[in-house]
Amino acid sequence: MLKHEEMIENVHRRIAQYEEEKKMKNSKLKKLFSANNNKTEAQKTNENEYTEVVSGTENISSSSNTLRIVSSLAAAAVLVTGIGATGFLLHKNKANKSALPEEEVIYTESTESDNIVDSGAVSPFVDFRQEYFNLWLLTETEYSDDYSDETYDKLAVFLNNFNWGEGTDIEEKDIPDFHNFEGNDNARTYGISWQKGDIWYYVYVTEYGKAYYTAEKCQPDGNNYYYPIIESSVYDIDYEAFDKGVQDIWNSNVPDTSQYLSKREQKYLTKGEFQNGMVERCKEYNSDEVISEGGKSFKALQGFLRDDFVGMLQHPVNDISYDGNDKLYNVACYYKTSDTTTRRLTYYIGSNGSVSLCEYELTESNNIPTGYTNYYIDINEFETVLNDIASGKYDDKYSFEEKTTTTTVTTSATTTVTTTVTTTEQAPPPEETDEPAPEKTEEEKEKELLDTAYKSIIGNYLYYNTMNNDGFEHMTDEGRIDFKNVINYMVYEAEHLSVERELGEIIDEQDAIEKARNVLLNEKGQEYMDWLEKEPHHDPEVEYYRERPAIIADYYDEFDIWVVRPTAPSWKRTDGQGPYIVALSEGASTKLFIRGHDGKILGCLLHY
Repeated sequence: MLKHEEMIENVHRRIAQYEEEKKMKNSKLKKLFSANNNKTEAQKTNENEYTEVVSGTENISSSSNTLRIVSSLAAAAVLVTGIGATGFLLHKNKANKSALPEEEVIYTESTESDNIVDSGAVSPFVDFRQEYFNLWLLTETEYSDDYSDETYDKLAVFLNNFNWGEGTDIEEKDIPDFHNFEGNDNARTYGISWQKGDIWYYVYVTEYGKAYYTAEKCQPDGNNYYYPIIESSVYDIDYEAFDKGVQDIWNSNVPDTSQYLSKREQKYLTKGEFQNGMVERCKEYNSDEVISEGGKSFKALQGFLRDDFVGMLQHPVNDISYDGNDKLYNVACYYKTSDTTTRRLTYYIGSNGSVSLCEYELTESNNIPTGYTNYYIDINEFETVLNDIASGKYDDKYSFEEKTTTTTVTTSATTTVTTTVTTTEQAPPPEETDEPAPEKTEEEKEKELLDTAYKSIIGNYLYYNTMNNDGFEHMTDEGRIDFKNVINYMVYEAEHLSVERELGEIIDEQDAIEKARNVLLNEKGQEYMDWLEKEPHHDPEVEYYRERPAIIADYYDEFDIWVVRPTAPSWKRTDGQGPYIVALSEGASTKLFIRGHDGKILGCLLHY
C-alpha cells in the first residue's frame, strides 16, 4: 500500500500533468472564435497554435468528454487525505468570485443591482431560483464563495431574466474546449454549472457574444469516470449586458461571515427529494442504529434529518483533526434526484465535532463519487437532539405530509412576485385510535428478538439479508428454499434440529459451552468434533499452543441471549513466529443464538 506522502505526491503529479495539457490546448479557443466570426481561409502554420483551417472552418478535437477523476488512485488519495478542494477541482465545480480584489471592492448601501426586477421569467436552461448552481470566472485561479444569500438570490433572478435569445443546436466539434481553458487577460469568460442526477450542465458566456450550453452524462468505466456531451447549443447574447449585470451584483456583495452554513450551502446539501436517512453509532468492529426503524421516534429522526440536521453544520475549524480516527457517528441521507438516480450523503462525525462528508450519485449499476467536504458540528448539541428524539420528545413535531402553499416575495422596492410552490410542512399528528393492535404470537416475538439481536451483535455479516430485506435461498433436505432473509433461515434450522430446542436455563459461560457442544456433536458428528478439538501440533524443534478455545460463548444481557460459536483450530508458535493455521475459515459462520432463562435455541447457523 502506498504511504500517505506517496499518495499526495501522485495526486499532485497528476494535477500537474492536467495543467500542462491545459496550456497546450488553450491556444485553440481564441482561434475558434476568430474562425467563426471572420470566416477567414488563411492557413495557420505556427506550431504553437495547434490549429488547422480548411475552407473557413477550424477542425478542433474537443475534449469535453474529459476524464474528470484522473484515476482511482487519485480519487482514493483525495478521500484519504481530505483534500476537498482537489476533489472539486477535478470535478470542475468552481465557485463564484468577484473579478475585483477584495481590497478594491467597495460596499455601498444601494447599487444598480438593488433594482433588479423579477419578471417571473425562467431561463431556457433551468429555473435558477429553484436550482443550486455555481457561477465563476474561467480566468480566475482562486475561488471564493463567501457571498451572501441575498447575492445568490440576485444572481438567480438575473440569470432567469437575462435575454438569452434562441439557441441553435451545434455539434461537439464546434464547442470550444472550456474544460481546458486558461482565459483571456483582456476579458472575462464566465461559467455556470449545476447538476441533476448523473448529468452535469454548463453554460459558458464568452466575450465574443456567444453562450455555449452543454449537458454531460457521466459514464463510469471501472474506476474512471467519463463525461461525454449528450446535448449542446449556442446562443447569441449581449455580452456587455451580462458582464455588467454580474459584476454589479458581485461588487455589491457583503460576504457571509457566519460560522454556520448559509442557506445556499444548505440548499446544496439538501437538493433532491428526501427519501430516508439513518444514524449509526460506531463501535470497534461494527455500528448500531441509534434509533431503530419503526415507531414514531424513527419518523421523528427522519424529520430531523430532512429539516434540521444540515442547519447544525458549521464551516470547518482549524484546531481539530479530520483524520477520521475518532469516528463516533455515521449519518446517511438519501435524496431522489431523478427517475433513475439517488443521491447519498454520508457524514462521518468524530468525537471532536469533525464532520467529513462523502457524496455519491447512485445509479442502477454504479456509484458515482461527486464530492468530499469537511464541516464541524457541536457534538454535545447533536447528541442532545438524538437523545431527545429517542425519548419521544419530538414524536409529534415531524411529519411527511406535503402541502401546496402560496408565498409572496418582494424582490425590489417596486416589484412583488407571488409564487405557488409545493413544500413539505409539519402536519398535525394523527388521531389516536382506541382499536388495539393484534397480539403477536410467541413465535413472532422470538423472531423479532432474534432479528434485533442479530443486527446488533453480528453487525454487517449477512446484514443485507435480515428481516427487512428479501432474497436468501439455501439448499435443504426439502430442496432449495427461498427463506427471504437470514432470520427465517436460522429459525428453520432451529426447528429442524435432531435435539430438543429448549436446553434448560443457562447458568454460566461453561454451561452454555457444554450445552452447545452437545448440539454440535449431534448435528455435525464426531468427526467434526475431533477436528474442532484436536490438540496443538508439535514438530521436533518448535512447540505450538492453541490460540483460542474450541468453543466460545458470549452473553448479551440486553437480549438475554448467549451467542455460542466454534473457532477454527489454529496454533501459535511459542517462539513468537507466525501462527500455523489449520483452517482459517472452516465453520466461521457457525453460530447458535440461545435464550438465557430457558435455554431455547432461537436460531442457528449450523449447515450454512
